[in-house]
Amino acid sequence: MQRIGPPHGQCSDTNTPMFDYSEALCNKLCLEREFRRRCNCTVNEGPAFDSLDEEDEFKAKKFEKCDSFDRYQGLCVQVVTYMATTEIFNCTCYPACTEVRYSALISSTNVNPEFLKIVQNIKKFPMGVDLCGDLNSTVRLQIYLASSSYEEIDESPAYTRCYDVSEGVTKSVAPVKKIPKKIIILAGPPEPLPHGKPIKKRPLRSSARWSERFNQVFMSQ
Repeated sequence: MQRIGPPHGQCSDTNTPMFDYSEALCNKLCLEREFRRRCNCTVNEGPAFDSLDEEDEFKAKKFEKCDSFDRYQGLCVQVVTYMATTEIFNCTCYPACTEVRYSALISSTNVNPEFLKIVQNIKKFPMGVDLCGDLNSTVRLQIYLASSSYEEIDESPAYTRCYDVSEGVTKSVAPVKKIPKKIIILAGPPEPLPHGKPIKKRPLRSSARWSERFNQVFMSQ
């Protein structure tokens, strides 16, 4: 999805070498700042949250991981989280100007016997504590794209500045056609009216008199 910025819309494109900007990540960073300000500890971890250490407000401080079992920190984290759900914090987070979205689908099946046999054979050899060390820590994941098709959405302005300027110039320069509010008959009808008595015909005006009368009626509006 490609969005356009001001003056037609609002979007942000503040990507960094460590992470790409997103509206959800912006809200998480805003919440993490409040954890550090109010609870004096951190909740989230990762490159994006480590970037907060470079901000002037937190550069000279060292924060420890928030302990949910600590009476003060645990209660503080709960209060700050509740305040975030009630929109007390002023987090100005716009959608990303360039964004790629994937619709995720999660499914699960029974354990493959052949895969389980391979894992059991691997466990017979010492692989260290980080790889298959715990019997309950082995998980098989398959990540793939369900379809090769994609949808691209590009925003474009419905009206541009050139359109607004041209429309304003047209209204100020182009003459306005005046329509007469009433029609005046310059000569009498040649034949009697069907619903009335015959009337005496009036002679038609001369060409000069007709032009003079026409200018008085129509051109003076």
